[in-house]
Amino acid sequence: VLNQKNAVLTAENERLRGTTDSLSMQVSELGKRLESQIRQTQSAQYKATSFRVELERRNDKLSVKARKIRELKISFDLNNVPLPYRGNQQLFLVITDDRGLPVDSKNPIQETIKTEKGNVPIVAQATQFQNIIDNQRIVLNYGLEERLKKGTYVVSVYSDKGLLGVASFRLI
Repeated sequence: VLNQKNAVLTAENERLRGTTDSLSMQVSELGKRLESQIRQTQSAQYKATSFRVELERRNDKLSVKARKIRELKISFDLNNVPLPYRGNQQLFLVITDDRGLPVDSKNPIQETIKTEKGNVPIVAQATQFQNIIDNQRIVLNYGLEERLKKGTYVVSVYSDKGLLGVASFRLI
């Protein structure tokens, strides 16, 4: 009787592992599709390149474990920025989960970005004023107010002129 129950539980465990793997792949694909849609619909007149998201623990070491992450460090390059788009601008950092919902923040910033495709409402977790010049590397640091859960997240950076760039990351 115990051997039969053990065999049934082993089979059930294998089935659930397969389901979990399948769902993880679906979440990853949805994150990539969301990232692609954001890029297509809300682009600025200039783009950020070399996007990088570093997930840091308390001691400035990198990690991908959800319970240890304390700070996000987002860096990107702005190259060949057209003259009308240079100067002081406010940059908005938006962090969403795999369903497109903003992560919790004590003081979310609700803003409307005017793009060529119309007005886009955003909920940003942080802002930073930046003097935009022709070519530069920009770093945005965001200290998490609450721990993030395991899963896939999308980081978007907007300027007053539209979406500069998007990157995704996954926490385990």
